[in-house]
Amino acid sequence: METNQDFLRRFFGVAMQGSTYLNLLYLLIMLPLGIIYFTVVVTGFSISISLLIIIIGILIAFLFLILVRGISTLHLHYASSLLGFELPPKVETTTAGKGFFDHMKNILSDAKTYTSMIYMFLELPLGIIYFTLIITFLSVSVSFIFSPILWILNDEGILYFSGDNWIWDEDFGNTIFLSLIGIVLFFGTLHLGNLLAKVEEFLCKNLLVRV
Repeated sequence: METNQDFLRRFFGVAMQGSTYLNLLYLLIMLPLGIIYFTVVVTGFSISISLLIIIIGILIAFLFLILVRGISTLHLHYASSLLGFELPPKVETTTAGKGFFDHMKNILSDAKTYTSMIYMFLELPLGIIYFTLIITFLSVSVSFIFSPILWILNDEGILYFSGDNWIWDEDFGNTIFLSLIGIVLFFGTLHLGNLLAKVEEFLCKNLLVRV
């Protein structure tokens, strides 16, 4: 049974783990990557579908799927290096001596081709969620932590938002209380980052293809 001391050690010890900050870095980078992935998938899919009625459209669609699988593999290795999980086993496909259409058939019949597209499409909204949560909670927690200093610098008072009003508070004791809340919120944000990184690890392992 976990004691209070064990809980406190585990709760505050998250700040001493290097993986915590790699997880936060990964989550923040997912916003710009999500924009790129979303653009590639939407643009490539739209062009491919619109040109399928002509022969060149089939080639473009095939090249698009190759691009998706390539990005999927690169992201899987990138995620593995930052999040610290082992790569899923590589699925070997026998393509030696086969022609273009056999290679296309292998790609089209691989479910990971389509799940990789789904992942790339989802990373924009997920990246927005990750970025918003991490930046918001970190900003609020840091501002709370340093509220006693702000109280001193701002002529022994601090301005904060409460409900629907802005309040000028001259009670130094309240800033100490805010600072304690900020400390708890900061470490809670680190744990949240680790939890979201586990979600990303699950998605990468189950949706992305390794070629």
